[in-house]
Amino acid sequence: MRIALLEGEPEQSQHLKGIICGRCQSCDASETGQDFLGAALHNNNDLLVLNCQISGMSGLSRRSQQAQVMAAHD
Repeated sequence: MRIALLEGEPEQSQHLKGIICGRCQSCDASETGQDFLGAALHNNNDLLVLNCQISGMSGLSRRSQQAQVMAAHD
């Protein structure tokens, strides 16, 4: 399973990535919404884990942007 993680706190991001990878899952972690959007659009992820309170582009606004981009590609 491929998991994409959006977490703005570097320490928390590394901790969560370690837990996910320790369970034999592939995990890509991003600390900004813009980085996450770019990575999520280029990878075929099975699960998106979003921090909805991140500064800048939150998980919710990032999810909305990704849905718009994916709809345009259909």
